[in-house]
Amino acid sequence: MQLGAFREREGAQALLARVAAAQAELAGRLRIVEEAGSHKVQLGPYGSRDAAQAAVAPLRSALGISPFAVERR
Repeated sequence: MQLGAFREREGAQALLARVAAAQAELAGRLRIVEEAGSHKVQLGPYGSRDAAQAAVAPLRSALGISPFAVERR
């Protein structure tokens, strides 16, 4: 799941820290992926796309962000 994308790594680090502080149980599954000139804060992996989709709404309400499911290959 992607939680946000930033041009600067500092923005991604700030979001990662915010999510980890608010949802400590997710801290070990958070990462920053550098891709195409951006720094993406991602959470996972999930066993299926459906499992990732089911996790979107609770994070959206708890953190006020707009995460979405992504598929890494």
